[in-house]
Amino acid sequence: MTGTVARGPNPARDHVTFYFNLDSLGGATGGGMGSAVADKTAEGPETDYTRQADGIAGCSVALYIYDIAGRLVYSADIPAGTTSHEWSLVDRRGVPLARGLYIYAPVLDGGRALATGRTVIAR
Repeated sequence: MTGTVARGPNPARDHVTFYFNLDSLGGATGGGMGSAVADKTAEGPETDYTRQADGIAGCSVALYIYDIAGRLVYSADIPAGTTSHEWSLVDRRGVPLARGLYIYAPVLDGGRALATGRTVIAR
């Protein structure tokens, strides 16, 4: 079984919304770390790539955002059953981040990482 994490818009000017579809997972599955699927949903600035990974139904998710240098700039704990989370493009102190490339890394409770992805801030 698979779960998905998607985000949009990309590039972003004032926010990015992450969408979680983990409730459809039917219990524990075998395997370890998830892997990205090169399934591009569409072209253009308002669309994004869908990321898929093995997972467990009803999990909470820790969302980590890193700058291109690998520094953690933002994190959020997403409760189980939540289907989206809006990030207002600020760091952990609430300071607006500079334009550029950022890496997101969602991790299921229990430490299983979902596929990482990229998003661009274009202010």
